[in-house]
Amino acid sequence: MADGALRADADLVAQREELLGRRAAELSLTDEQQGAVRAIFEGSPVLGQGNPAVSVHPMTADECRAIRAGARIADVEPRCGAPGMVPIYDPSAGETARDARACIDQYEFPDIPCEYPVVHVTAREAVRLCEAVGKRICDAHKWEGACAGAVLEAGREYAWGRAREEMRLRHNADREIVWAYGPAKDHRLCATGSTKSAGCPGGGYGRCGSNLRGEARGLLPREVMQVPLQITFREMPHSDSVEQYVRTRAHKLETMASRMTSCRVALEVPHRHARHGEHYRVRIDVTLPGGEIVAGRSPGDVKTYEDLYATIDAAFDEIGRRVQDFVRRERGDVKPHERARHGHVSKLFPYEGFGFLRTREGEELYFHRNSVLDGAFERMKVGDRVRFVEEAAEPAPHASTVALT
Repeated sequence: MADGALRADADLVAQREELLGRRAAELSLTDEQQGAVRAIFEGSPVLGQGNPAVSVHPMTADECRAIRAGARIADVEPRCGAPGMVPIYDPSAGETARDARACIDQYEFPDIPCEYPVVHVTAREAVRLCEAVGKRICDAHKWEGACAGAVLEAGREYAWGRAREEMRLRHNADREIVWAYGPAKDHRLCATGSTKSAGCPGGGYGRCGSNLRGEARGLLPREVMQVPLQITFREMPHSDSVEQYVRTRAHKLETMASRMTSCRVALEVPHRHARHGEHYRVRIDVTLPGGEIVAGRSPGDVKTYEDLYATIDAAFDEIGRRVQDFVRRERGDVKPHERARHGHVSKLFPYEGFGFLRTREGEELYFHRNSVLDGAFERMKVGDRVRFVEEAAEPAPHASTVALT
């Protein structure tokens, strides 16, 4: 650092050293990566986890770790091969974690649960910190999609070259709206209870600390499963890593249905295959008020079920779709015996994969190619008569189960 340049105070330097040491231990960084990160920190007089002199933390790191350990929360994702990262993909297109082509950090930098995020960082420093460990800042499309639970094709998310009103109609039109903690918006479960330091004018290192609550550090209250989870291994040895992976998938399932009362997962090897190795069967039973839902994957479904993790993914993806259908029916978004309506195709955008229907009552409803039965979207023309079911959605209802008549 050049003479006369601002320097970090001793307390901030000590805070940084503790943080860098934990990153090296938990993230298995190379000496080169650790050195590059250290150089970026040392180039700033304020970069760190907040001003130690004024920050007031509602929960210590040790308290956070104890809660996570007691709840057996684990950051396990074989597809990514790195702690604290999750795959991004599109479940609505039949993809699973194994199809992911990229992964994203679960937590803000420093990428460790129970650590406060690094603040007072410039955009350039953020880019350099990611590059130092072999990562990059993701674009808005991937970031928003990962947060929403599915990264859809860009053509389904953006109406390039079209009117703003059409973009408003398309926005989230064919996406199930989810939150990190469950199916309903509830900011009480986020870090919105954090408070500013006394005397903080709204920003600045000298008078404002980093006072984020534990929810911002990988300890969402909903992250601890609220329902009994029973995991059974049959005709196969118990595996801690497999159990942790099942718990991670079960937690994600619980976020779809906050009223789930029980979840039972059975993993077994029903037959021994001397020539082709072991095949796996996974069965999941979920109980909700008003019904029980069962899903499973077993030998013969697809070849990849010689892979236990693929079998688990497929079973949870299937039960997830069934739970979502159940929840939508319970909310009244889709009525089980709703009478089909009739209309005709009024607008069609084949390249983008969507269109609009005109009902007999004169309403215009959006529909997506995935909502058209029997792959008939490719054959559709403006004026074709259709039968459909109307579904509630934000910002406007749309048509599903569309069939040519």
